[in-house]
Parts: sequence; structure tokens; C-alpha cells
Amino acid sequence: MLYFSKWPPKELTNQAKPGEKEDWDLGLRWRPKVAVKCFKGDGPEDAEFFLSEMFSLDNRLKKDEDFKRVKAKGRVVQGSSFALALHYRGDSDPSRFGFVITKSAVKNASKRNMIKRALSESLRQNIAYVKDGYDGVFLVKPAGATKYMAELMLEVKLVAEKAKLFK
Repeated sequence: MLYFSKWPPKELTNQAKPGEKEDWDLGLRWRPKVAVKCFKGDGPEDAEFFLSEMFSLDNRLKKDEDFKRVKAKGRVVQGSSFALALHYRGDSDPSRFGFVITKSAVKNASKRNMIKRALSESLRQNIAYVKDGYDGVFLVKPAGATKYMAELMLEVKLVAEKAKLFK
């Protein structure tokens, strides 16, 4: 993971000439996909930006029927900022997760996106420790809008431990 104190860093500014494609390759084996703003203190002056790889497509719930199955058959583990609905599929495929952040729970679209990035980043970092064969949906509550990114990421770990989701 790359950390930057200023955004955009010199390495990422567009140095392409007219007619050429922009290239974000920093000499790394992967291409950064997501820029995430993480607040450490009380205000944006204390913010740090970092680039991370995206949450794998193999670990995402994509179809509406998968979300409905988890909601209908799954058990729910409550946290203060979100509820985690889990359904055990009974196979050895990787666990998959989705996010539901309704407009009625969090009004601001950029805040909804920040919450989704925080949850997916925490899952991406911990997916190696998650048992196989589960489908999960994070249902964000209005209290999630008042939390900092680091608090949401920590709460994902705590709720996953409470649900006995780790190996």
C-alpha cells in the first residue's frame, strides 16, 4: 500500500503528451485502482491519502438473487454502524460480500462511497482469514455516517469475529 501526505503526488500527475494515454504505472506489478482518503485526526488537514488494490471480483456479490438469498436465509450479526447478514452456501468457493448503503440511512453520496470503500478495504485486508463458503451483506445503519474510516475498518473485524467468520 502506498501512502501519500499530499494529493495528487508528483508520481501520479499526468505527464503524457497530447495524443498519448495517461499512464499511472509507478513501476509496480499492479496498477492502483482506488484512491482512499483516510482521516487520522479531527479535520481534513490531518488526512492521508493512499492507493490500494480493489476488492477482488471473486469475493463480491453481484447478482440481485444472491443479495435476496442472504437476506432471506441468512443470520444477522449486529454492529453499531452496520449489520452483517451471513448465509453459509456449503461449498468450498471463496466467500463473497456485498454492501447495502441506502440513501435513507446516509444522505450524502460521497459519504456513502467513503463507507463502502472503508468496508471493502477492511475486507480486502482480511479476506485471507475468512472461512470459505459464505455470502455476506453489510447493511449500513445511519450511525455509520458519523464514524471515521479507521473506526469502520476496526468494526468490520470485530463483527466478523463475533460472527465466527475467521478461520
